[in-house]
Amino acid sequence: MYVSISVAFESRQTAFQILKDFQESYEDTKPRSISRDYDAVFLIGFVTIVFAAVSVVVPTFAKFAPFAVLTTGISLCIIIERWHRQYRYHDGMHFTIIDLFVLTAIVAVNCAAWCLAV
Repeated sequence: MYVSISVAFESRQTAFQILKDFQESYEDTKPRSISRDYDAVFLIGFVTIVFAAVSVVVPTFAKFAPFAVLTTGISLCIIIERWHRQYRYHDGMHFTIIDLFVLTAIVAVNCAAWCLAV
C-alpha cells in the first residue's frame, strides 16, 4: 500500500530522521510468494474461453452464443475482481454509486446478450 505524507519545509530534518528510524525498524521486504488475488479471475477467464470455443464448434448453439458466453464470463471476472478488491482493501463491502451503476450495466448487457443469443 502507498501512503503520502506532507511535511512543512521547516520540519524536513525531523521528518528525514523519523523516516530513517522507521526504515531501520521496518525493512521493506519482498513478498514471500506470488499473490493469489486473481486466481478466480484467471480460472473463470479460462473456462469462459473454453466454453466460447465449444459453442462455436457445436452446431446446435445459436449464432451469437459465443458472444453471450464471453459477455457472461467477462462480467463474472469484473464482478469477482471488484468484490475481492473492496473486501480486501476497504475492510468489507463499501460500494459507491458508480459501482452500483456498473453492476446494473453489466446485468443489462448480459440480459441483452442472452436475449440476442436465444
